[in-house]
Amino acid sequence: MSISFGKIKRLMEIFYGVDISEATLNHFCDVAGNAFEPLYEDLKKEMHNNTAVYGDETGWYVNGARYWVLGVCGQRSGSLCY
Repeated sequence: MSISFGKIKRLMEIFYGVDISEATLNHFCDVAGNAFEPLYEDLKKEMHNNTAVYGDETGWYVNGARYWVLGVCGQRSGSLCY
């Protein structure tokens, strides 16, 4: 799923009353991406070390809107990637 920073900005205004610039959202994504990159790389290596990897997607409704989550886990690992 992809959503523009402009749409995120508008949703933040509508739902939270927060006026945030698209540049700030972009910066946040850069900082969060850098912070979580080591964890992501570790999980990716762990998934590659499994002989089998299982995926599951589950949907549910919240206030009439449909939401989904995708989970992936390996048979030898206790980790779960979302």
